[in-house]
Amino acid sequence: MGLLYEMVLKKRKSAFLMQQLGKGNEAANQNISHKMLEHASTHIKQQIQQTT
Repeated sequence: MGLLYEMVLKKRKSAFLMQQLGKGNEAANQNISHKMLEHASTHIKQQIQQTT
C-alpha cells in the first residue's frame, strides 16, 4: 500500500512540475514575441521618419 501511494505522489508531483514548466515556457514565449513586436514597431517608425 505504501509503495503504491508513493508512486501516485511522484506521478502527481511530476505532472505538476511539467504543468509549471509549460506555463514558464508560455510566459517566456510571450515575452520574446512582445520584444520582437516592440523591435518591429520601432523599426517601422524609423523607416517612416526617414522617408518623410
